[in-house]
Amino acid sequence: MTWKTARAIAYAALLALGAMPAFAGPLTDLNTAARTAYAGGRAAVLAAADPVIVVAFDELVLHRKGARRSIVYTPPLYHRLKEVAHLPLGLFGALAPYTTGIRTDESWREILATLEAAGLAARDEIAALDAPPAIRATAAKLHDASLAFIGRQRAANARPEMESLTAFAVGVAPLTLALATESANAQLAGLHAVVQDWKRELGAEAWAKLHVLVLGPKTPRVDNLAYQYFVAALGPGSAETRVIYAESIFDEATALNLLGVLLIDRQVGAAFYGEAGRMERDLLGDAAKVRVLQLFGKLGAE
Repeated sequence: MTWKTARAIAYAALLALGAMPAFAGPLTDLNTAARTAYAGGRAAVLAAADPVIVVAFDELVLHRKGARRSIVYTPPLYHRLKEVAHLPLGLFGALAPYTTGIRTDESWREILATLEAAGLAARDEIAALDAPPAIRATAAKLHDASLAFIGRQRAANARPEMESLTAFAVGVAPLTLALATESANAQLAGLHAVVQDWKRELGAEAWAKLHVLVLGPKTPRVDNLAYQYFVAALGPGSAETRVIYAESIFDEATALNLLGVLLIDRQVGAAFYGEAGRMERDLLGDAAKVRVLQLFGKLGAE
């Protein structure tokens, strides 16, 4: 039996055992002590990171000298316009599975009836939006186009087809983008007003030390509005160093813990490997690249 065969058998045996019991003994105790010591250092580094702003969706939170202050910076118009735009997007998301055969039941009828009723009920509120006339007109036009599509689908009394659904999407896309533009402008105006007040209050020295954590799910990470804003506000070199997108993190405590991890890990990466970001990649990754290529016959022979 070769060593490769023996190793493969050993791996298979480990997999067959399933969950392994926790290790115990002096080496495990050493590991626990080392990790506890590391956590202590991380906590100290985080405590020294001051000030910190957490962008928690509609809320800005400033952590400064042990105090916490928060303010809602997103104006109501931002949410109102998003709600209008959600009708056509909801329509497409609901009906697309019927056009591809993923869904074959008749519940699309109920979906259209429900959305039509909700859309008709919201019509007066859209007409009375607290917004400039041009924005109200765009919102109303998008809403009416969505209701018209629903009316045509219900009148046809047939399963939705991708051709008509796509034609609807293409037709209203410019209107959704127009509302997105106004939403972005409204949110940026609110964000900028608060941040500039805080910047003056903090002073140049504290501002130069500021870290920003932007909370959010994975999908809006690219070109995230708040992330873009703070990278511009803090200047060149701040992206992913002083401004950090906390992907799939939705609470302050977890985000602040992430900051502590990044700050101490970057010191470790620079000291051990000459690369501040090395611990933000799998430490096994470089070796794995070579071995994976070998395993699949792309680099040498197994």
